[in-house]
Amino acid sequence: MKLTPHTEEWYAWLSKQQKGYFYPGCRVVAPWHGEDNFRTLVFEHLQPEMDVLEVACAQGNLALAMAPHVRSVLAYDVTPDYIDMTCKAAEERGITNVKFLVHNSRAQFNDGRTRLPAEDHSVDLWVNSKGPFHSILDAPRVCRPGAVMLMLVPSGGVPSGGRSAPWSELLPETLRSLLPPDQDNPNWAYKAIVGNLNEAGLRLHSWWDFDVPEYLPNPRELYIGLTWPFMEDEVPPYQEVEPALERIFKEFAGPQGLENRWRRSIWKAVIPG
Repeated sequence: MKLTPHTEEWYAWLSKQQKGYFYPGCRVVAPWHGEDNFRTLVFEHLQPEMDVLEVACAQGNLALAMAPHVRSVLAYDVTPDYIDMTCKAAEERGITNVKFLVHNSRAQFNDGRTRLPAEDHSVDLWVNSKGPFHSILDAPRVCRPGAVMLMLVPSGGVPSGGRSAPWSELLPETLRSLLPPDQDNPNWAYKAIVGNLNEAGLRLHSWWDFDVPEYLPNPRELYIGLTWPFMEDEVPPYQEVEPALERIFKEFAGPQGLENRWRRSIWKAVIPG
């Protein structure tokens, strides 16, 4: 059975394959890569009397880290295994001001309208780390006037985003077919997010793009990076493609390894009031 990555069914499958949502394998990413900046930006906004909502919290790493610095955190995810994992982690660490919920906020599961699992005007900070864009639409209902929205986007804002690496032409077809196609519009995510903000009656406050190198140390790590997040029967065995991957390293790798691009974006909006 083939699953489409980043669908509810795929996340349920992935939660059985690995403990939490993360990118497997070994890589070295240059600093100021966006994910580190996002965490810094989030923590700069935290205040002791603040109520925080986290969208698509996965195994709850960020929610649990925010909890000691705020009054409360409400975090949800569509995948039950992730919520079970983070509830156990909160109990083990004695964190009591976080509530975790299994919830699907998509319109088709909520009488045709996007629905976040929070009460009206109950949130001071809305946080979304690589989660779905549709959650923007219900933010004006759940957020208090002056609340801040912060989101980390995996790609789609960087001007060079969506372009293949120069070594990709040497990949065997069985691996090249796994790559996402080059985007005709590299700013697709920016346009989608601004469109959702406009539909919700909100305006973009700030947008930051990050485009830094990541280095893969050997051909097997390249294979791991290319074949995640696909199921085992969708990818060729490593032995079959190893010669081609070794050629790529021989022709393109430098002292730090094989360079790929790591692209992220961050945006901020403020609820009027």
